[in-house]
Amino acid sequence: YGQVAQVSISPSTLTFTANNAKFAQFVSVTILDDSIDSGEDRVVRIEPTVTSADPRYDARFMSSLEITVQENDAAGVVLTPVSGVELVEGDAGGARYAVRLSTEPVDSVEVRLQRSLVAASTDQGLGSDFSVSGAILTFTPAAWNTDQTVELAATDDGVFEDAEVHEVEHHSASSDPVYGSLPMVRLNVTVFDPPGVRLSLPSGAPAYTLAEGSLLQPTVRLASPPLAGTVVRIATTTTASTSYLGDVRDQIVGEPPVVVFSRGNWSNVVVLGVRATPDSFAEPDTD
Repeated sequence: YGQVAQVSISPSTLTFTANNAKFAQFVSVTILDDSIDSGEDRVVRIEPTVTSADPRYDARFMSSLEITVQENDAAGVVLTPVSGVELVEGDAGGARYAVRLSTEPVDSVEVRLQRSLVAASTDQGLGSDFSVSGAILTFTPAAWNTDQTVELAATDDGVFEDAEVHEVEHHSASSDPVYGSLPMVRLNVTVFDPPGVRLSLPSGAPAYTLAEGSLLQPTVRLASPPLAGTVVRIATTTTASTSYLGDVRDQIVGEPPVVVFSRGNWSNVVVLGVRATPDSFAEPDTD
């Protein structure tokens, strides 16, 4: 019992004569490796039969030999990359990953895709701007190990928000008893805002009044991971005229004047210092 096609016996016939009857003959039993997960170990029984013109041997009973075949295949849905995917809102290229099966099924397998939100952003939305191409992937016994590509996209909702973490669930369905009972496989998808710098003033207002000698401490962070190191410089401009003979920009000092972000610290919130240096001149307020 078991899959007889997995067993190869060589030679398949042994011939004994009066001259060699006392000498042992050897049989090689080879278990052929396949790509099918049968779900359990199997027992193969070899049952020899005897035919001879000698009535003492003809149809003589011989005991059978049982061989346990240990299963070395493990059915599963394979995702590449397995570590997850990063996606930026509004990126025309989107993101993609590959799906295939790890073993050959005995019948077609449908892998159904379903997305869910794991961690909501600060707007507490449902991530409706995130989409997955194709709801069902079908794998046949002839093309079980051929990658099928899933494309991901996220539209720019125009809202500054923290990263959203989604999951794409992969549910398999098949008349193959092993693939029909597989547990669901998840892939994490992290959706970031488009590249940008977020600057937040303590009051939340777009403008702030700063007296000479006082310190303003806004915060700055990036909206999404940079591809390379990103430098944020504090620069000042003036939008109002003044009778002050010097340059008003000399009165505004950034502390520190430069902040460097990388892929390792891009989400850190850095507290800046913007100081209005005191002087001995009397001049009107400036913007």
